[in-house]
Amino acid sequence: ALLVIGCFGSACNGASAPGEESGNASPKVKMFADAVPETAKPIDIGFRDMNAYTSNDLFCIVSIVDNGMDQWQQIWVKTQLLDANGNTLAVNGDTSILLQTFSDAVPPRGATALFCAIPLSQVSGVPVNCRLEGAGAITRPPGPILIATGVGGVRAMYADKDNPKKIIEKSFNVQAVIENPLDLMAYHPKMVLLVYGMDYKLYFAQMVGLDDPKAPVKQEREGPLYPQEKRNISCLVMYDQLPKPLQELLIGRVEVQVHEAR
Repeated sequence: ALLVIGCFGSACNGASAPGEESGNASPKVKMFADAVPETAKPIDIGFRDMNAYTSNDLFCIVSIVDNGMDQWQQIWVKTQLLDANGNTLAVNGDTSILLQTFSDAVPPRGATALFCAIPLSQVSGVPVNCRLEGAGAITRPPGPILIATGVGGVRAMYADKDNPKKIIEKSFNVQAVIENPLDLMAYHPKMVLLVYGMDYKLYFAQMVGLDDPKAPVKQEREGPLYPQEKRNISCLVMYDQLPKPLQELLIGRVEVQVHEAR
């Protein structure tokens, strides 16, 4: 059976308003946050591989988010869309939007990621870039620190029937080993795929629940990750379900993040 991930169409379906869930991707990811808790404090965070672009009438934002603190943190991020002149644009009347990161408990000096897609019809102008900054964070209790090793991939290609000299790449099969090196049970492990183009830029990120029996991932065993457990996983990234830039550039590499949902 083909186990498919990277459903750009479904991941962006329903992304029409901040505070709503992101459609019928598996699992559903709440891309937009309603508010930052009153107990949240300023946080030292960094953004890596941030990219903003337009695809299928959507303005997409993706980035790796680094926790610069020595404590576990749940992080909120604020973004502002910018036009070609650097002017701030409004989305449904709001000049800033709160974003959710994939992990709601980031280890000290650890990393998570974010991805959102905003319909251009709801933007007050033509966005070409964005500004990201930390909106606040709250300290979370320690938990399992999960890692991914041996990340690689295999390309599925075939010759065009109308032009045998033309090779078409249809999918990218990601393979990795998910590890739980500490003596703690990870009851709800989640995996985030970070998809880069041939131009070395990050274009897409999607989260999958490894504890979900319906997750589009082939794995040795389903459910929680036991202490010291290593688990082989694989999944297909299909080009026809990815943002347009990736369809044109092709996938350069895929990185994997793993965390436990709280």
